[in-house]
This record gives sequence, C-alpha cells and structure tokens, in this order.
Amino acid sequence: MMRASWIGQELIQTFEDQLPQITLSPSSEAGIFKIYCDTHLIWDRKIDQNALDIKVIKQRVRDQIAPDKELGHTENARGDT
Repeated sequence: MMRASWIGQELIQTFEDQLPQITLSPSSEAGIFKIYCDTHLIWDRKIDQNALDIKVIKQRVRDQIAPDKELGHTENARGDT
C-alpha cells in the first residue's frame, strides 16, 4: 500500500491539472498491482516483470492524458529532446 500511495502522490504532483482524482483499491488476491488511466492499463506488475519504474509510469500516464506535456528529466530517458 505504501508503494501505491507513493505512486499516487507522484502522479498527483506531476499531473495536478490533468488528473481529477486517483483511487487506490485493494485486491483480494495477493501480488496484484495494476495502474489504470480510465480503462487503459498503464502498468501491471506481472506484465512489466515487477520492475516498478516511476519514470515509465509517468510517461505512460502522460501519453494517455497529456501527450504534449513535458516531463523534464524524464523526457531524456524516453529519447525526446
């Protein structure tokens, strides 16, 4: 739950004008950790091999809700200039 809270806080800070809300929902099954933007799957622990990478998560959220938004130093990791 601490990771989910931390990711939520990071997303709220980065996308404060674009995200109307963030919801955390516990799973009845252990090990489930997914991030959705509306119905679009952004990140899934099983698919992404448990590699929790906040830069990748922010880029994927940005691509869904604000494709023109610059993410500062994260842009260089994506290959943008």
